[in-house]
Order: sequence, then structure tokens, then C-alpha cells
Amino acid sequence: MDAVIIAAGSGTRFGYITRDNPKPLIQLREKALIQWVMDSLISGGVTKIHIVVGYQGNKIIKKIGNEYNGVSVNFIENKIWERGNLTSVYAAKDAVNEDFILSMSDHLFDPSIVRDIVTANSEKTVLLAVDRKYQQVDDDMKVMVKNRMIEDIGKNIVGNFVDIGLFKMKHKIFQYAKNIIESGKYQLYQAVKEAAIHNDAMIMDINRRFWIDVDTPEELNSYYVQKYPTFIKDRKWD
Repeated sequence: MDAVIIAAGSGTRFGYITRDNPKPLIQLREKALIQWVMDSLISGGVTKIHIVVGYQGNKIIKKIGNEYNGVSVNFIENKIWERGNLTSVYAAKDAVNEDFILSMSDHLFDPSIVRDIVTANSEKTVLLAVDRKYQQVDDDMKVMVKNRMIEDIGKNIVGNFVDIGLFKMKHKIFQYAKNIIESGKYQLYQAVKEAAIHNDAMIMDINRRFWIDVDTPEELNSYYVQKYPTFIKDRKWD
């Protein structure tokens, strides 16, 4: 199965760190963040990876190359990445034909989550991996779910789950994305919400398995992010 990784943003919350280096290439131990993401995708069953680049994309292309750990890598340039992350998703519309996995470039997760979402059966356009996080913060992408169907999604709602930044999508997502972009909106969650309005978006509960997003220098240096490489190596979390 193919995967699309969104890696076009500028990572402004990292300040000077991303002034001359794109956020996906920030180092965590011996690898860049995006390489940890790619490792999890490959371990989970992904056989081809498309990376959508924008801000300093040439540096990502140079770092990763056209093959990574035996898997073919295709790069897609998003020239309007600054408008919002939905434009990066839409940029991949001609690169994938069947169901595909969509991932952020800065979310770390247990590879077993990828395996489950790759093999999951769903007739819906959107299958979103979610976590039941009880202490939600403003920056969490919250999801309101009823009977596994997504009823609403956004940062400013009250949700009973949070979005972990990993999806299984059908090609129809690009039609939803096109409609949203043409309406002057440019965020991925808005296309997911559009699918939900059409009863076409559901969730996969990860059942408290490990994941974390890396949005700030403080999160990068946090115990759980720094512990992640050891977790992946030893398959043991404390």
C-alpha cells in the first residue's frame, strides 16, 4: 500500500531551528523526524512512499533520496503549501489511485498502529486513527465520535477522541478536498469534516498505544520523544 507524507510546512514554532532546516529533518538521535515516520510506515506494511514537500523541499529530497530502506520514494512539490495542509494532500491526487495511508511528517507512533490501519476494512473514504485522550489541550485536533462515525472534528470543539495524524483514505478524499479548496478553505480537517457530513468518515481507536506529535522544541526534548528510539528498538515502553 502507498503512503503520502505531508512534509511541506515551515515549522515556525521551532523558531531559528527551522530557519535554515525544514522541520521534517530535525534530528532525533541518529535520524531525522521524517525518517522515524517512514520507518514506522514501512514496518507497518507500506510499500511505496510519496512525500509532499514545500518549504526547503530540496533539502528533504537530498536527504531521503529516491529509495529508503528498500522502498521507492516519490516527491511531490506543493507550490502553494503556505495556504494550508489540505493543499499538500490535494497535490498528491495524481500520484495515488487506490486506498492509501496519509501521515504527518512529525507524528511518531507505534508501527503496530500502521499495521492495523493498513489491514483495516472500511468502505468509508476516511478512516482516522484516534486516541481517547482525557486531558485535551488547545492544540489537539479533537474528534467527536458516535458509533465509530465521525460527527465533528476541529481544535475548537469538545471531542471524545483526538486525531493522531494517521489516516487511511480512498481516492474520493480528493473530491472533498477540491470542494473545500474551491470554497476558500485549506485545512485537512475541513475536508474530513466534509466527508463526515456525508456519513463517509469513521475512526479506528488505537486503544492507548503510543504516539506523540512534535510541534515545539519543548516537545522534541521531552522524555517521551527522546525515549521513542529506545522504544522502537526494544519494543518496551516504561
